[in-house]
Amino acid sequence: TFVREIEHLDFPGAVEKLAAKAGVTLHYTDVREGEGRMRRGRLVEAMGRAVDFYHQRLLSGSDAARARGYLRSRGFDADEVRHFQVGWAPDSWDELAKALRLPAEEFVDAGLGFRNRNGKLTDFFRGRVLFPIFDAQGSPAGFGGRILPGADGPKYKNSADNRIYNK
Repeated sequence: TFVREIEHLDFPGAVEKLAAKAGVTLHYTDVREGEGRMRRGRLVEAMGRAVDFYHQRLLSGSDAARARGYLRSRGFDADEVRHFQVGWAPDSWDELAKALRLPAEEFVDAGLGFRNRNGKLTDFFRGRVLFPIFDAQGSPAGFGGRILPGADGPKYKNSADNRIYNK
């Protein structure tokens, strides 16, 4: 109960957290529940890889210079950018999809992109400063995106509801 309340977990989530900490392997009696939790884990892992990709792109990408300048103009220093893992989504149709090389279903179910009219994976965010959104357990769940001043498109764009993120 203590772990459930402090970590904001359901009962199975608390058991899994404590088991992992103690090095105990859990065996599920309901196969569907175990598969569902494993699937969610893969989606969260995919989202974490996206957070890393976008963050590294902001820190070192030549195409992110304007984004770095924008963040400085808004009072963000390098320590804050690193602490909050702020990122940059390149203005490309499928750069994240190519970099992560996830199964299409996972890429779409994690809310990282969609299939376009031609059936190709397309990144959800393009040409935006991204602020990762973490759930109560500290796992990455989505993004809030801000387009740079002067660019076309809606000023703000957030992750759509998906299997790991619900507004």
